This record gives sequence, structure tokens and C-alpha cells, in this order.
Amino acid sequence: MFTIRISNVNSEDGGVYYCGVRTVEYPFYSLATIKTVYLHTTEKVASVRVSGVLGGRIMMECKHPEENHKSKFFCKESRKECSEKTYSRKQYQWEKTGGFTVFNDTSKGSLMVFLINVTEGIYRCGVDVSEFYEKYTEVTVEVTEDPCCGKTISQVGRIGETLKIFCQNPLTFRSNPKYFCKEDNDHICQDISSLRPAEKYSLSDHNQTGLFIVSVFNLTLSDAGVYWCGVETSEKVLRYTSLTTKVQISIKFDALIGYEDSVIQIRCPYASNFKQHSKHFCKENEEKKCFTQQKNLQPSTQRFSLSNNITAGVFTVTIRGLTAEDAGKYWCAVKTGDVLMKYLSNELKIIMKQELHVIGREAHNVSINCTSSRTIDSEKKNNGKFFCMGKHPSSCDQDGVKVSSERNRRGRFSLSDDASSGIFTVSITDLREEDSGTYWCGEESSASAIYTKVHLQVTKGWSFVLFHSLLSFRINIDKKSKLR
Repeated sequence: MFTIRISNVNSEDGGVYYCGVRTVEYPFYSLATIKTVYLHTTEKVASVRVSGVLGGRIMMECKHPEENHKSKFFCKESRKECSEKTYSRKQYQWEKTGGFTVFNDTSKGSLMVFLINVTEGIYRCGVDVSEFYEKYTEVTVEVTEDPCCGKTISQVGRIGETLKIFCQNPLTFRSNPKYFCKEDNDHICQDISSLRPAEKYSLSDHNQTGLFIVSVFNLTLSDAGVYWCGVETSEKVLRYTSLTTKVQISIKFDALIGYEDSVIQIRCPYASNFKQHSKHFCKENEEKKCFTQQKNLQPSTQRFSLSNNITAGVFTVTIRGLTAEDAGKYWCAVKTGDVLMKYLSNELKIIMKQELHVIGREAHNVSINCTSSRTIDSEKKNNGKFFCMGKHPSSCDQDGVKVSSERNRRGRFSLSDDASSGIFTVSITDLREEDSGTYWCGEESSASAIYTKVHLQVTKGWSFVLFHSLLSFRINIDKKSKLR
């Protein structure tokens, strides 16, 4: 056995070598190859530290301008070696391969890398200069936990409105250029500067606090989606963006009103780029009950159904036999890869069939018993209750609330809640003629509400309550009343 040592190895030393012996039998000699050696040489051209946050993502651009058309790779070191390299085989197209998502931009001679699941470690971003020589930039990824970041912010706006998004970044990045991007169908975040129209967005930076504000003007359905707040850092050989906070933007329609035992249809328009994606309809906090055309929420009763009109770009959900339990917040959603993107918010309010007709005597008191419309269990006993005045629930619960669970006494109105019996009582003292009108017993339910209509008439006679749908009544003689 013999040993060969090569000192001061450089890029030109890479290649194929042969170990062998020479036999001489004068005047002839022969060579016998014992072993073939393939020598690959590597060169670390730079070392860069990249900072990310726990729960965030990192996008980086490795620059190799002098090697435009050479094969570029990305890998994670293990014991100072890269056994599995991720190559970008296509030009100008994102590829998810080998645990990373990469993009080869031959016009710049750069390799874009998107790290979705960021883990600490040492990586290599390199290029195969020749068959036996590669050079790379050593990338040390550090991940820190910061209370400002690594979370998801949900923002809801109405069509035509302006939506403001407050992006908080770690103070260590306060002087860095700020970045805001939107995920595409492949979950790659595209800088808003590349989105059209350009006047759609504006960004204002507050360096000292690490805060920047993004305004999205004239909201449309196509603005719904997943966005990220982040910061940029640029080095000579590498530029990277640390995405720190995820922002889910959804569009909200006006609340829908449904009536007990009736049918309602909920329309879910969607952007053209979602035509081929599977459609879903979900109730808030009950994502396991999301359903599509193939899977109903309640297959035993078939109360829910979904139809999709691809040409019109809208799918419609029909709910039959409405009950109080159907009140709540619902989401129109599409499936992008393994992610369910909720893009449109719908609030469904339910009006019960039963109506209360109450007659009260002027200058006296009256009590109105409102019965909970939902099944009473441990989770629903503490639903908020309220009593409001207005011809329609939409105006009533915004501007006409008289009393509620949070504010149970207001002037001549008071509310007491007996959660165990499912009844809350509203008392009105010193009745006046102007108290006559339409009221609603309201119960909060899954980010929405259930209503029972109350007709109050103030007269100079006795007071009583008539349950209209039950065709029965109860006389409530006020303590102040006197028989004449």
C-alpha cells in the first residue's frame, strides 16, 4: 500500500486519478491500475448568518452571477458534509423537492430558496462549477422566539373598504427594509411590489418601534388570502427575507337572516384562480364539520348541500329546516395543497317562529321572560344575552341595545339571567307610551345571534304577555296595579 498526499488543494485539482503499479521487464514496461479515485473539490466562498423567528419562514437569494447556467443546489450540513442536495432542474419555476422549495433564476445567476419549516442549522447554498468542483456559501440559520411574532393575525374587511394591517417585527430588525407579500397557490410569498395594480397597497414604516403599517385599498374578493409581514437583509453574496407574522385576510359580507324551519341559500363567489380548487363550507370553531359536495355536514339528514357553478365563479350552500343551532359564523373556503384557506366570512342570524306580544300599563312595571332557543348544556349556559329595540335585528343589535349580560341595568331596563333554567328576564319600570314598539330577545351564538320577536304595547289597562305561536297567554298583574 502507498499513500499520496496533495497539499494546498485548489479547484483545478478536482478530477479522476488512478493508483497503479508499473512493472519493468527490459526493454518493456507495463502499468496496472489498482484503484480509480474521483476527487471532488469544494470551496467555501463566504459565510453568512441568517436570523428567523419561531413560527416564521425564510426566503433567501443565493447569488452566483458568474455561473448563470450552472447547476445550483441547497442542502443542510450533517457532520460537515452535504449528503443530500436539492437541485433546481427547471428555470423560472418554483420546485418543491428534497424538503426545500427552490427557484433557479438564470438571468441573475441566483438560486431562490424558500424555507417553510425553519430549523436551526448550517446550510450550503452552492453551484457545481464543473463535474469535480463546487463552491458554496455557508448559511448559518438561527431561530429565536419573540412575543411579537410567529403568530397569525386574522383581518376581516368589507368589499370597497380600506384595510389597515399592523405588522410588528423584532426590534433587532427595526432598521431593516420592511417586506409584505402574498402567498400564491403554491404557498410562495410574492412581494406586493410585483402585484398589480401598484396603487393597491401602501406601506408606512415606524422604525423606532419595529412597527410598519400596510394599507390595502378598495378591497375585492381577490384580496382575500394569506399574507406575511417581514424584513429584508442584504449581503454581498446572499439576500434574505425573514417572514415574521402571518396575516389571514378575509372578506366579510353583510349578515344573513334566516327563519326557523325555513330554507336559506348562501352564495360564495371566488376568484378565477380558485376555479379548480375544491370548495368547502365551514362553521367557526367547528372545522371538523367542514363539508364539500362529497361530504355533508349532516349526512343523516342531508340538510346541507353545496353546488358549484364554475362558469359564474360561485358555489352555493343550501341549508334546509333551519334551527337555532345553525346560527353562527361560517366560512367559504378553498383547499390549496394541504391548506384550507378561509376567504369569505358569512354571519347567519336566526329568527325564531315564536313571537311575544306584551301589553303593559303606563307608569307601571312589566317583566318579559325570554327563553333560550338553544339546547342547554355546560358550554352554552353562559352565552351572552341582550334585549334590544328596532324593527329589524340588524339595526337592533347595533344601535338599539337596552340591556345585556355585560350591562344588565340601564335606566329603567334591567336583565337577570337564570342560566340553569334557560330563561332570562327583562324588566322595564315606569312604562311610558314611547316604550311601545318592536323589541328582540337576543342570545349570542357562535359569533352570531338568535332572536325572538317581542311586540310591546303600552296602554292604560292591565299588562299581559301573549305567546303568539303557542296561542296561549299569561296575565302578569303588576304589583302597582289596583283593581277598580
